[in-house]
Amino acid sequence: MAFSISEVNNSIVLSNSYVEITVSKNEGIVEKVFCKKKNCDISGEKTTLFYVTDENYKPYKTNSLTLNNTTVTVDTEIGKFDVEIKVFDSYFTFELTTELPQKAYALIMAHIKYGYDKDDEINCTAVGVSMTYWTHPFCWVDEIGRKENYARVIRHLKDKGAKYGIVIAPTNEHREILKKLSLTIDRNVGIFSSIGGAFARDHRINYTNYIIQYHTDPEYFAKNLPLYRALGVDQIDYHHNNHETLGSFRQGDFHFFHYGSAENFKKNVTDVLKENGMSAGLHTYGPYIDQNAQALLSVPENLRQLRIEKTFTLLSNIKKDSEYLELEGDTDSIKTDDSFYTMNSPFVIIDDELIKFERIDNKFKIVKRGYSGTKVTDHKKGAEVLYPHHLYWCFVPRFDSELFLEIARRTAKAYNEGGFNMIYLDAFEVIHKLAPKDEVSFYVGKFVNELLKNCKTDPILESSAGGAVIWQTVSRGGAMDSPSRAYKRFNKRHAGFNVNAKKAHSTATLG
Repeated sequence: MAFSISEVNNSIVLSNSYVEITVSKNEGIVEKVFCKKKNCDISGEKTTLFYVTDENYKPYKTNSLTLNNTTVTVDTEIGKFDVEIKVFDSYFTFELTTELPQKAYALIMAHIKYGYDKDDEINCTAVGVSMTYWTHPFCWVDEIGRKENYARVIRHLKDKGAKYGIVIAPTNEHREILKKLSLTIDRNVGIFSSIGGAFARDHRINYTNYIIQYHTDPEYFAKNLPLYRALGVDQIDYHHNNHETLGSFRQGDFHFFHYGSAENFKKNVTDVLKENGMSAGLHTYGPYIDQNAQALLSVPENLRQLRIEKTFTLLSNIKKDSEYLELEGDTDSIKTDDSFYTMNSPFVIIDDELIKFERIDNKFKIVKRGYSGTKVTDHKKGAEVLYPHHLYWCFVPRFDSELFLEIARRTAKAYNEGGFNMIYLDAFEVIHKLAPKDEVSFYVGKFVNELLKNCKTDPILESSAGGAVIWQTVSRGGAMDSPSRAYKRFNKRHAGFNVNAKKAHSTATLG
């Protein structure tokens, strides 16, 4: 048999058609990574294959590894845990099958450093892929390979079941092996797309010449369709815009302004584009919720799941005819200039009511009660006043909330019913900006996993941010906002970006 896991003397040996990894049973040190193609050891600086850390990522000592069939029990100074290792002809997988010791903050899994020459195409190089959304890969997958690979799992978020795959093979064989590995990902817990990651370059739809647009009114659409065809545009990426007349759809509840439902948008826009050899993309704002998305914000339970920046106390009763809010707390930083790019919220939540206000001469004047369909009620002195996160004229759910996942499900529903073949997760960097650094990958993965498992077809996927955890779903990159100056310089920069996108196995666009 070309692949196996066995004990040899005081070591555990993982062997497939390309490499043989030797790990000491004492302390779990990676002793050797033997490249069968070049007949040499390609390991680098010695590492411990599995170890747990404290919250500062200081390792606890790994005492020993014990092999039982395909399961390795890792004994550390703070407790034990099990990892199932599966050896395949061209790759390896590692799955945490128990919970981590209670004192552990994180698990570092399958940590190997290499000493290979990355420019030698015959030599084996290494890449690693997340197989569950709570497994954070060390780096983005590229066609060159990395000289260090591992996965990180944060215990308090989710640990048991975390799974990671590694490919150690000649660089020019990576993509085909990554396809095999990716096809084994369970969509219920992992992130997979048949047209992203290693599959991206195989599909014509990822090479479309597209434009970003938010005008969807019938007149504009009919007038400009011949122009789009003449320019060779074969996809229109419809961007979230909350303008009742000029806008496309409302982020969060996905109300389409000129057509109402996604189904009607399909009949009047997507199907017409299809008849003309074109397709439509859904350009969303990630997990954000438009401030006028009444279907979501009028539900009291949803209001309580929004991200809150500050909390104040009401200093006097509010009745239906009250003109001002009197707040106790540090209100000096509150500004209410409600522009698209500011994070100044002109809203507060009191009980189950969303109230819009403005700051005038150091007073908080009530502008509108019962905003977005919330219920207007009296509020008593001493009530808690919540000041929500607000950007792009949108709110954002707490990342650990059910509402966060509901936005992913509603995005998938709009994609399915609207006949789209692409989703662009714009403003997705909100997770990078607001989540604790160690938790970013987890919530990015959780959202994308929920989105894709509810899509009836695999969408072309682009994202303004994300990270290595979603590499296997990304179809292309390179869509950039067009500048009004230095156009030639911008194009040069854009082309340079596309070269890097190619290295990541995906496609690129000058759209």
